[in-house]
Formats: sequence, C-alpha cells, structure tokens
Amino acid sequence: MLLVKLSILFMYRRIFTDVSHSFRVGSWVCGGVVVAWALAFMPAAIFQCTPISKAWEADKEGHCINLRANFIGVAIPNILTDVAILLLPVRVCWKLLKGSLLYRLSVSGIFLLGAL
Repeated sequence: MLLVKLSILFMYRRIFTDVSHSFRVGSWVCGGVVVAWALAFMPAAIFQCTPISKAWEADKEGHCINLRANFIGVAIPNILTDVAILLLPVRVCWKLLKGSLLYRLSVSGIFLLGAL
C-alpha cells in the first residue's frame, strides 16, 4: 500500500503543480506519515510470532502477539491516511475552481472516486 499511496500523492503533486503552499506541505506531510506508518508496520508484520515461521505453521511451538489488536492498530492509521489522501485535492477544487456548484461537486466527485 505504501507505493500505491505515494504514487497517488505524486500524481496530485503533478496535477496541482503551482496551487498553494499549504497543498504542497499537506502532500509532503501525508507522504511522510504514510512512509512512517509503513516502516513501523513492516517489522510488526514480520516479527509478530516467535519463531517467525509460527505465523504460517500453526502447529509449531512458540507464541504470537495479539493479532486482533495488531490488525486494529494497522487498520486505523491506514483508514486515516486513505481519508487524508482522498480529501487533499477536494479542498483545492473548492478553493480554486471557478464555476457552478454542480461543476465543483462533479470535479470533487471524480477525485473521491478513488475511495472505490
């Protein structure tokens, strides 16, 4: 998911090249949070069980961390970064686009289709 989210952020940066300083800062902050989240999640995913092979061999001696808590801890930041990335261009559309309400809603809707 790291590369997908970063590619979306870089696409936004390319589409909105000279928009505003706050958009650039917001995209860099989102990217930093996504990278930090991925770097924190990878060791937790690799070392969730001792020995590591117990993750795919349930019969093996050893123990694993609370997987439910781990999944919740991974899912919440994932959902929050998804929402932040989806809403990043919507603010720009509403501030900079000139036109009717329907036009701004339709352009915002196109960016929000990424939620599907």
